[in-house]
Amino acid sequence: MSPSRVRFSSILFWGGVWGLAEASLGYLLHLMPGMISGAFMFPIGLFCMTKAARQGQAGDVFGVALVAAAIKSVNLFLPHLTPVSTLHPMIAILLQSAFGYAFIQGLKKSYSPFLLVPAAVVGWRIAFIGVQVLSAGIQGQTAGVNLSAMFAGSLIDIALVSLLLVSKPSTQPRQSVSFASLALVLAISVQGIITAIA
Repeated sequence: MSPSRVRFSSILFWGGVWGLAEASLGYLLHLMPGMISGAFMFPIGLFCMTKAARQGQAGDVFGVALVAAAIKSVNLFLPHLTPVSTLHPMIAILLQSAFGYAFIQGLKKSYSPFLLVPAAVVGWRIAFIGVQVLSAGIQGQTAGVNLSAMFAGSLIDIALVSLLLVSKPSTQPRQSVSFASLALVLAISVQGIITAIA
Protein backbone atom coordinates (compact mmCIF):
# COMPACT_ATOMS: atom_id res chain seq x y z
CA MET A 1 0.00 0.00 0.00
CA SER A 2 1.34 3.45 -0.91
CA PRO A 3 2.30 5.86 1.92
CA SER A 4 -0.54 8.23 0.99
CA ARG A 5 -3.09 5.41 1.22
CA VAL A 6 -1.67 4.33 4.57
CA ARG A 7 -2.04 7.89 5.86
CA PHE A 8 -5.58 8.19 4.52
CA SER A 9 -6.56 4.84 6.07
CA SER A 10 -5.03 5.91 9.38
CA ILE A 11 -6.95 9.20 9.35
CA LEU A 12 -10.22 7.40 8.64
CA PHE A 13 -9.60 4.72 11.25
CA TRP A 14 -8.55 6.98 14.13
CA GLY A 15 -11.13 9.60 13.20
CA GLY A 16 -13.72 6.82 13.26
CA VAL A 17 -12.61 5.61 16.69
CA TRP A 18 -12.76 9.14 18.10
CA GLY A 19 -16.04 9.91 16.36
CA LEU A 20 -17.71 6.73 17.62
CA ALA A 21 -16.53 7.48 21.15
CA GLU A 22 -17.92 11.01 20.88
CA ALA A 23 -21.23 9.87 19.39
CA SER A 24 -21.79 7.15 22.00
CA LEU A 25 -19.89 7.79 25.23
CA GLY A 26 -19.83 11.52 24.57
CA TYR A 27 -23.61 11.53 24.16
CA LEU A 28 -23.99 10.17 27.69
CA LEU A 29 -21.24 12.32 29.17
CA HIS A 30 -22.69 15.52 27.74
CA LEU A 31 -25.63 15.02 30.10
CA MET A 32 -23.11 15.95 32.81
CA PRO A 33 -22.16 19.56 33.66
CA GLY A 34 -20.54 21.55 30.86
CA MET A 35 -16.78 21.09 31.02
CA ILE A 36 -16.76 17.73 32.83
CA SER A 37 -17.64 15.65 29.76
CA GLY A 38 -14.69 17.05 27.83
CA ALA A 39 -12.42 15.82 30.58
CA PHE A 40 -12.95 12.27 29.41
CA MET A 41 -13.30 12.90 25.69
CA PHE A 42 -10.20 15.07 25.16
CA PRO A 43 -7.75 12.33 26.25
CA ILE A 44 -9.51 9.88 23.89
CA GLY A 45 -9.24 12.39 21.06
CA LEU A 46 -5.60 13.17 21.84
CA PHE A 47 -4.79 9.45 21.86
CA CYS A 48 -6.40 9.02 18.43
CA MET A 49 -4.68 12.11 17.03
CA THR A 50 -1.29 10.97 18.36
CA LYS A 51 -1.72 7.53 16.80
CA ALA A 52 -2.59 9.02 13.41
CA ALA A 53 0.33 11.47 13.58
CA ARG A 54 2.76 8.62 14.29
CA GLN A 55 1.54 6.77 11.21
CA GLY A 56 1.65 9.87 9.01
CA GLN A 57 2.32 13.52 9.75
CA ALA A 58 1.37 15.86 12.60
CA GLY A 59 -1.05 17.69 10.29
CA ASP A 60 -3.10 14.50 9.97
CA VAL A 61 -4.72 15.39 13.30
CA PHE A 62 -6.97 17.85 11.46
CA GLY A 63 -8.25 15.11 9.15
CA VAL A 64 -8.89 12.88 12.16
CA ALA A 65 -10.87 15.67 13.82
CA LEU A 66 -12.96 16.30 10.68
CA VAL A 67 -13.88 12.60 10.50
CA ALA A 68 -14.72 12.55 14.22
CA ALA A 69 -16.84 15.72 13.98
CA ALA A 70 -18.72 14.31 10.99
CA ILE A 71 -19.55 11.15 12.94
CA LYS A 72 -20.52 13.22 15.99
CA SER A 73 -23.10 15.01 13.82
CA VAL A 74 -25.20 11.82 14.09
CA ASN A 75 -26.21 13.13 17.53
CA LEU A 76 -28.34 15.76 15.77
CA PHE A 77 -30.90 12.98 15.33
CA LEU A 78 -30.82 11.70 18.92
CA PRO A 79 -33.38 12.71 21.57
CA HIS A 80 -32.70 15.04 24.50
CA LEU A 81 -30.13 17.08 22.55
CA THR A 82 -30.70 20.43 20.92
CA PRO A 83 -28.79 21.24 17.71
CA VAL A 84 -26.56 23.62 19.70
CA SER A 85 -25.70 20.90 22.23
CA THR A 86 -24.41 18.78 19.34
CA LEU A 87 -22.76 21.58 17.36
CA HIS A 88 -20.78 22.78 20.38
CA PRO A 89 -19.06 19.38 20.87
CA MET A 90 -18.32 19.28 17.13
CA ILE A 91 -16.64 22.67 17.43
CA ALA A 92 -14.82 21.44 20.54
CA ILE A 93 -13.43 18.52 18.50
CA LEU A 94 -12.03 20.94 15.93
CA LEU A 95 -10.53 23.15 18.65
CA GLN A 96 -9.01 20.10 20.31
CA SER A 97 -7.31 19.19 17.03
CA ALA A 98 -5.56 22.58 16.95
CA PHE A 99 -4.24 22.13 20.47
CA GLY A 100 -3.52 18.46 19.80
CA TYR A 101 -1.38 19.50 16.84
CA ALA A 102 0.52 22.00 19.00
CA PHE A 103 0.95 19.33 21.69
CA ILE A 104 2.37 16.77 19.23
CA GLN A 105 4.69 19.35 17.68
CA GLY A 106 5.85 20.34 21.16
CA LEU A 107 6.70 16.73 22.01
CA LYS A 108 8.68 16.43 18.78
CA LYS A 109 10.68 19.50 19.79
CA SER A 110 11.31 17.95 23.22
CA TYR A 111 9.39 20.57 25.18
CA SER A 112 8.56 19.49 28.71
CA PRO A 113 5.27 17.58 29.08
CA PHE A 114 4.95 19.43 32.40
CA LEU A 115 4.23 22.54 30.32
CA LEU A 116 2.62 20.95 27.25
CA VAL A 117 -0.12 18.96 29.01
CA PRO A 118 -1.63 21.87 31.00
CA ALA A 119 -1.20 24.23 28.03
CA ALA A 120 -3.15 21.94 25.69
CA VAL A 121 -5.83 21.15 28.28
CA VAL A 122 -6.43 24.72 29.43
CA GLY A 123 -5.92 26.18 25.96
CA TRP A 124 -8.72 24.32 24.22
CA ARG A 125 -11.07 24.97 27.14
CA ILE A 126 -10.48 28.73 27.08
CA ALA A 127 -10.97 28.75 23.30
CA PHE A 128 -14.19 26.76 23.73
CA ILE A 129 -15.50 29.20 26.35
CA GLY A 130 -14.96 31.92 23.74
CA VAL A 131 -17.09 29.93 21.29
CA GLN A 132 -19.83 29.49 23.92
CA VAL A 133 -19.85 33.22 24.73
CA LEU A 134 -20.03 34.08 21.02
CA SER A 135 -22.80 31.54 20.42
CA ALA A 136 -24.83 32.83 23.36
CA GLY A 137 -24.38 36.40 22.14
CA ILE A 138 -25.66 35.48 18.67
CA GLN A 139 -28.73 33.88 20.29
CA GLY A 140 -29.27 36.95 22.47
CA GLN A 141 -28.47 35.04 25.66
CA THR A 142 -25.87 35.25 28.38
CA ALA A 143 -23.31 32.44 28.46
CA GLY A 144 -23.21 30.70 31.82
CA VAL A 145 -19.62 29.57 32.40
CA ASN A 146 -19.23 27.02 35.20
CA LEU A 147 -15.69 27.71 36.37
CA SER A 148 -15.70 24.96 39.01
CA ALA A 149 -16.69 22.38 36.35
CA MET A 150 -13.96 23.76 34.08
CA PHE A 151 -11.42 23.50 36.88
CA ALA A 152 -12.42 19.94 37.79
CA GLY A 153 -12.53 18.90 34.14
CA SER A 154 -9.08 20.38 33.52
CA LEU A 155 -7.61 18.47 36.44
CA ILE A 156 -9.13 15.21 35.20
CA ASP A 157 -7.83 15.94 31.70
CA ILE A 158 -4.31 16.65 32.94
CA ALA A 159 -4.27 13.48 35.02
CA LEU A 160 -5.57 11.27 32.20
CA VAL A 161 -3.25 12.70 29.53
CA SER A 162 -0.30 12.36 31.92
CA LEU A 163 -1.21 8.73 32.56
CA LEU A 164 -1.42 8.20 28.81
CA LEU A 165 2.10 9.57 28.37
CA VAL A 166 3.51 7.58 31.29
CA SER A 167 1.94 4.29 30.16
CA LYS A 168 2.84 4.77 26.48
CA PRO A 169 6.27 6.44 26.39
CA SER A 170 7.45 7.27 22.92
CA THR A 171 10.14 5.11 21.34
CA GLN A 172 11.46 8.08 19.37
CA PRO A 173 14.37 9.85 21.11
CA ARG A 174 13.10 13.34 20.22
CA GLN A 175 9.84 12.63 22.06
CA SER A 176 11.37 11.51 25.37
CA VAL A 177 9.12 12.03 28.37
CA SER A 178 10.25 13.31 31.76
CA PHE A 179 8.67 10.85 34.18
CA ALA A 180 9.48 13.09 37.14
CA SER A 181 7.57 15.97 35.54
CA LEU A 182 4.61 13.71 34.76
CA ALA A 183 4.58 12.33 38.29
CA LEU A 184 4.44 15.90 39.59
CA VAL A 185 1.56 16.76 37.24
CA LEU A 186 -0.32 13.65 38.38
CA ALA A 187 0.26 14.45 42.03
CA ILE A 188 -0.97 18.05 41.62
CA SER A 189 -3.99 16.85 39.65
CA VAL A 190 -4.99 14.24 42.23
CA GLN A 191 -4.59 16.76 45.02
CA GLY A 192 -6.67 19.31 43.13
CA ILE A 193 -9.46 16.77 42.55
CA ILE A 194 -9.48 15.81 46.23
CA THR A 195 -9.62 19.49 47.19
CA ALA A 196 -12.46 20.17 44.75
CA ILE A 197 -14.49 17.22 46.07
CA ALA A 198 -13.88 17.97 49.75
